[in-house]
Amino acid sequence: MLEIFNTTLPLCHILFQRLQKASLLLHTANGAIEQTIEDLCKLQCSDVFSKIMTAISQFETSCNIQTGSQAFESKAHRLAHYESVFFLIINILIQNLQTPFQDMTVLSFFTLLNQDQFHYCRHKFPLKIFSVLKYSVYKDLFDFPRLKSQLCVVYSSDQFKMDISDMLKFIYDNDLHDALSEVSKLLKLILTIPVTTVPVEHTFSCLNQIESVLWSMMLEERLESLMLISVENEIADSISYNDIIDHFALMKDRRIKLIYK
Repeated sequence: MLEIFNTTLPLCHILFQRLQKASLLLHTANGAIEQTIEDLCKLQCSDVFSKIMTAISQFETSCNIQTGSQAFESKAHRLAHYESVFFLIINILIQNLQTPFQDMTVLSFFTLLNQDQFHYCRHKFPLKIFSVLKYSVYKDLFDFPRLKSQLCVVYSSDQFKMDISDMLKFIYDNDLHDALSEVSKLLKLILTIPVTTVPVEHTFSCLNQIESVLWSMMLEERLESLMLISVENEIADSISYNDIIDHFALMKDRRIKLIYK
Protein backbone atom coordinates (compact mmCIF):
# COMPACT_ATOMS: atom_id res chain seq x y z
CA MET A 1 0.00 0.00 0.00
CA LEU A 2 2.82 2.41 0.85
CA GLU A 3 4.40 1.82 -2.55
CA ILE A 4 1.06 2.51 -4.25
CA PHE A 5 0.63 5.80 -2.40
CA ASN A 6 4.28 6.66 -3.08
CA THR A 7 3.48 6.41 -6.81
CA THR A 8 0.23 8.38 -6.85
CA LEU A 9 0.34 11.00 -4.08
CA PRO A 10 3.40 12.98 -5.30
CA LEU A 11 1.31 14.08 -8.31
CA CYS A 12 -1.40 15.39 -5.98
CA HIS A 13 1.22 17.07 -3.78
CA ILE A 14 2.64 18.98 -6.77
CA LEU A 15 -0.87 20.10 -7.73
CA PHE A 16 -1.57 21.24 -4.16
CA GLN A 17 1.60 23.36 -4.11
CA ARG A 18 0.65 25.01 -7.41
CA LEU A 19 -2.91 25.75 -6.27
CA GLN A 20 -1.68 27.37 -3.06
CA LYS A 21 -0.06 30.25 -4.92
CA ALA A 22 -1.89 33.49 -4.20
CA SER A 23 -1.15 34.87 -7.68
CA LEU A 24 -2.70 31.87 -9.44
CA LEU A 25 -4.96 32.56 -12.44
CA LEU A 26 -7.83 30.35 -13.48
CA HIS A 27 -6.38 29.14 -16.79
CA THR A 28 -3.19 28.15 -14.94
CA ALA A 29 -5.16 26.32 -12.23
CA ASN A 30 -7.35 24.58 -14.78
CA GLY A 31 -4.31 23.49 -16.76
CA ALA A 32 -2.61 22.15 -13.63
CA ILE A 33 -5.68 20.12 -12.68
CA GLU A 34 -6.11 18.69 -16.17
CA GLN A 35 -2.40 17.77 -16.29
CA THR A 36 -2.61 15.97 -12.94
CA ILE A 37 -5.70 14.03 -14.04
CA GLU A 38 -3.93 13.10 -17.28
CA ASP A 39 -0.85 11.91 -15.35
CA LEU A 40 -3.02 9.83 -13.02
CA CYS A 41 -4.81 8.27 -16.00
CA LYS A 42 -1.43 7.22 -17.40
CA LEU A 43 -0.86 5.21 -14.23
CA GLN A 44 -3.98 3.14 -14.92
CA CYS A 45 -2.20 0.38 -16.79
CA SER A 46 -0.91 -3.08 -15.97
CA ASP A 47 2.70 -2.15 -16.76
CA VAL A 48 2.81 0.46 -13.98
CA PHE A 49 1.23 -1.97 -11.53
CA SER A 50 3.73 -4.68 -12.51
CA LYS A 51 6.65 -2.30 -11.83
CA ILE A 52 5.19 -1.47 -8.42
CA MET A 53 4.77 -5.15 -7.51
CA THR A 54 8.30 -5.90 -8.71
CA ALA A 55 9.68 -3.14 -6.48
CA ILE A 56 7.63 -4.48 -3.55
CA SER A 57 8.88 -8.05 -4.11
CA GLN A 58 12.50 -6.91 -4.28
CA PHE A 59 12.10 -4.92 -1.07
CA GLU A 60 10.44 -7.86 0.73
CA THR A 61 13.20 -10.22 -0.41
CA SER A 62 16.04 -7.89 0.59
CA CYS A 63 14.53 -7.27 4.04
CA ASN A 64 13.25 -10.83 4.52
CA ILE A 65 9.73 -9.56 5.20
CA GLN A 66 6.82 -11.97 5.53
CA THR A 67 3.99 -10.70 3.33
CA GLY A 68 1.11 -12.45 5.03
CA SER A 69 0.29 -14.29 1.80
CA GLN A 70 -1.54 -16.93 3.84
CA ALA A 71 -4.56 -14.61 3.70
CA PHE A 72 -4.85 -15.34 -0.05
CA GLU A 73 -5.54 -18.64 -1.78
CA SER A 74 -2.69 -18.15 -4.22
CA LYS A 75 -0.19 -15.63 -5.52
CA ALA A 76 -2.56 -14.86 -8.39
CA HIS A 77 -5.34 -13.95 -5.95
CA ARG A 78 -2.94 -11.70 -4.05
CA LEU A 79 -1.91 -9.88 -7.22
CA ALA A 80 -5.56 -9.50 -8.32
CA HIS A 81 -6.47 -8.04 -4.93
CA TYR A 82 -3.66 -5.48 -4.94
CA GLU A 83 -4.35 -4.57 -8.56
CA SER A 84 -7.99 -3.81 -7.78
CA VAL A 85 -6.89 -1.67 -4.81
CA PHE A 86 -4.36 0.15 -7.01
CA PHE A 87 -6.92 1.08 -9.66
CA LEU A 88 -9.50 1.96 -7.01
CA ILE A 89 -7.11 4.46 -5.38
CA ILE A 90 -6.37 6.12 -8.72
CA ASN A 91 -10.08 6.31 -9.61
CA ILE A 92 -10.87 7.93 -6.25
CA LEU A 93 -8.10 10.51 -6.73
CA ILE A 94 -9.32 11.35 -10.24
CA GLN A 95 -12.92 11.64 -9.06
CA ASN A 96 -11.92 13.91 -6.16
CA LEU A 97 -10.09 16.16 -8.61
CA GLN A 98 -12.92 16.29 -11.14
CA THR A 99 -15.88 16.85 -8.80
CA PRO A 100 -14.80 20.01 -6.90
CA PHE A 101 -13.55 21.71 -10.06
CA GLN A 102 -16.26 20.69 -12.52
CA ASP A 103 -17.78 24.20 -12.54
CA MET A 104 -14.51 25.81 -13.61
CA THR A 105 -15.67 25.52 -17.23
CA VAL A 106 -18.13 28.34 -16.44
CA LEU A 107 -15.11 30.60 -16.04
CA SER A 108 -13.23 29.29 -19.06
CA PHE A 109 -13.57 32.75 -20.64
CA PHE A 110 -10.48 33.65 -18.57
CA THR A 111 -8.44 32.05 -21.36
CA LEU A 112 -9.58 34.77 -23.78
CA LEU A 113 -6.66 36.85 -22.48
CA ASN A 114 -4.16 34.06 -21.96
CA GLN A 115 -1.05 35.32 -23.73
CA ASP A 116 0.02 31.78 -24.62
CA GLN A 117 -3.07 31.43 -26.83
CA PHE A 118 -2.76 34.74 -28.71
CA HIS A 119 -0.94 33.15 -31.65
CA TYR A 120 -3.77 30.66 -32.24
CA CYS A 121 -6.52 33.23 -31.57
CA ARG A 122 -4.94 35.51 -34.16
CA HIS A 123 -5.73 32.97 -36.88
CA LYS A 124 -8.96 31.60 -35.47
CA PHE A 125 -11.07 33.60 -33.04
CA PRO A 126 -12.12 31.48 -29.98
CA LEU A 127 -15.87 31.71 -30.53
CA LYS A 128 -16.69 28.79 -28.21
CA ILE A 129 -14.96 30.37 -25.21
CA PHE A 130 -16.31 33.78 -26.20
CA SER A 131 -19.84 32.31 -26.07
CA VAL A 132 -19.23 31.13 -22.49
CA LEU A 133 -18.79 34.76 -21.45
CA LYS A 134 -21.69 35.85 -23.65
CA TYR A 135 -24.13 33.60 -21.80
CA SER A 136 -22.60 33.90 -18.32
CA VAL A 137 -23.86 35.93 -15.37
CA TYR A 138 -21.51 38.72 -16.48
CA LYS A 139 -23.12 39.15 -19.90
CA ASP A 140 -24.71 42.53 -19.03
CA LEU A 141 -21.31 44.08 -18.36
CA PHE A 142 -20.10 43.93 -21.95
CA ASP A 143 -20.82 45.23 -25.41
CA PHE A 144 -19.93 41.97 -27.18
CA PRO A 145 -19.50 43.24 -30.77
CA ARG A 146 -17.02 45.85 -29.47
CA LEU A 147 -15.35 43.31 -27.18
CA LYS A 148 -14.80 40.93 -30.08
CA SER A 149 -13.24 43.62 -32.28
CA GLN A 150 -11.02 44.83 -29.43
CA LEU A 151 -9.88 41.28 -28.66
CA CYS A 152 -8.90 40.91 -32.32
CA VAL A 153 -6.74 44.04 -31.94
CA VAL A 154 -5.08 42.56 -28.83
CA TYR A 155 -4.45 39.22 -30.55
CA SER A 156 -2.91 40.89 -33.60
CA SER A 157 -0.24 42.81 -31.67
CA ASP A 158 2.71 41.25 -29.84
CA GLN A 159 2.94 44.24 -27.48
CA PHE A 160 -0.03 42.83 -25.54
CA LYS A 161 1.64 39.47 -24.91
CA MET A 162 2.06 39.79 -21.15
CA ASP A 163 0.43 38.77 -17.90
CA ILE A 164 -3.10 40.00 -17.26
CA SER A 165 -2.13 42.47 -14.51
CA ASP A 166 0.72 43.83 -16.65
CA MET A 167 -1.61 44.12 -19.63
CA LEU A 168 -4.10 46.24 -17.68
CA LYS A 169 -1.28 48.46 -16.43
CA PHE A 170 0.07 48.78 -19.98
CA ILE A 171 -3.35 49.86 -21.28
CA TYR A 172 -3.71 52.59 -18.65
CA ASP A 173 -0.10 53.75 -18.88
CA ASN A 174 -0.54 54.27 -22.63
CA ASP A 175 -4.02 55.86 -22.36
CA LEU A 176 -5.66 52.99 -24.24
CA HIS A 177 -8.46 52.40 -21.72
CA ASP A 178 -10.97 54.28 -23.88
CA ALA A 179 -9.97 52.58 -27.12
CA LEU A 180 -9.93 49.17 -25.40
CA SER A 181 -12.71 49.81 -22.88
CA GLU A 182 -14.32 46.35 -23.16
CA VAL A 183 -10.99 44.55 -22.90
CA SER A 184 -10.21 46.67 -19.82
CA LYS A 185 -13.50 45.52 -18.26
CA LEU A 186 -12.64 41.90 -18.98
CA LEU A 187 -9.16 42.29 -17.48
CA LYS A 188 -10.60 43.84 -14.31
CA LEU A 189 -13.18 41.05 -14.06
CA ILE A 190 -10.54 38.32 -14.39
CA LEU A 191 -8.33 39.99 -11.79
CA THR A 192 -11.28 40.44 -9.42
CA ILE A 193 -12.56 36.85 -9.40
CA PRO A 194 -10.33 34.75 -7.10
CA VAL A 195 -9.34 31.27 -8.27
CA THR A 196 -8.70 29.99 -4.74
CA THR A 197 -9.33 31.11 -1.15
CA VAL A 198 -5.59 31.26 -0.45
CA PRO A 199 -5.41 35.10 -0.22
CA VAL A 200 -8.36 35.16 2.22
CA GLU A 201 -6.89 32.39 4.36
CA HIS A 202 -3.52 34.13 4.30
CA THR A 203 -5.16 37.34 5.56
CA PHE A 204 -6.70 35.57 8.55
CA SER A 205 -3.35 33.93 9.31
CA CYS A 206 -1.75 37.36 9.37
CA LEU A 207 -4.51 38.64 11.66
CA ASN A 208 -3.76 35.90 14.21
CA GLN A 209 -0.07 36.77 14.15
CA ILE A 210 -0.58 40.53 14.53
CA GLU A 211 -3.50 40.69 16.97
CA SER A 212 -2.02 38.65 19.79
CA VAL A 213 -3.09 38.80 23.44
CA LEU A 214 -0.57 41.57 24.12
CA TRP A 215 -1.86 43.63 21.19
CA SER A 216 -5.58 43.09 21.73
CA MET A 217 -6.20 46.78 22.49
CA MET A 218 -4.86 47.91 19.10
CA LEU A 219 -7.05 50.41 17.24
CA GLU A 220 -8.75 49.20 14.05
CA GLU A 221 -6.97 51.67 11.75
CA ARG A 222 -3.52 50.58 12.91
CA LEU A 223 -4.50 46.89 12.78
CA GLU A 224 -5.68 47.25 9.16
CA SER A 225 -2.45 49.03 8.21
CA LEU A 226 -0.26 46.33 9.78
CA MET A 227 -2.33 43.58 8.11
CA LEU A 228 -1.94 45.30 4.73
CA ILE A 229 1.84 45.49 5.17
CA SER A 230 1.97 41.82 6.21
CA VAL A 231 -0.20 40.55 3.34
CA GLU A 232 1.54 42.68 0.69
CA ASN A 233 4.99 41.92 2.11
CA GLU A 234 6.59 41.68 -1.36
CA ILE A 235 5.63 45.29 -2.09
CA ALA A 236 6.64 46.36 1.43
CA ASP A 237 10.10 44.79 1.00
CA SER A 238 10.68 46.77 -2.19
CA ILE A 239 10.02 50.14 -0.48
CA SER A 240 12.96 52.07 0.92
CA TYR A 241 12.60 52.80 4.63
CA ASN A 242 14.65 55.98 4.18
CA ASP A 243 12.04 57.36 1.79
CA ILE A 244 9.29 56.66 4.32
CA ILE A 245 11.24 58.35 7.12
CA ASP A 246 11.94 61.39 4.92
CA HIS A 247 8.27 61.64 3.94
CA PHE A 248 7.19 61.39 7.60
CA ALA A 249 9.76 64.00 8.65
CA LEU A 250 8.63 66.53 6.02
CA MET A 251 4.93 66.24 6.88
CA LYS A 252 5.33 68.78 9.71
CA ASP A 253 7.90 70.18 12.13
CA ARG A 254 9.14 67.62 14.66
CA ARG A 255 10.71 68.06 18.08
CA ILE A 256 13.54 65.78 17.07
CA LYS A 257 15.57 65.97 13.90
CA LEU A 258 14.77 63.07 11.58
CA ILE A 259 16.64 64.44 8.57
CA TYR A 260 20.33 65.24 8.81
CA LYS A 261 21.99 67.27 6.12
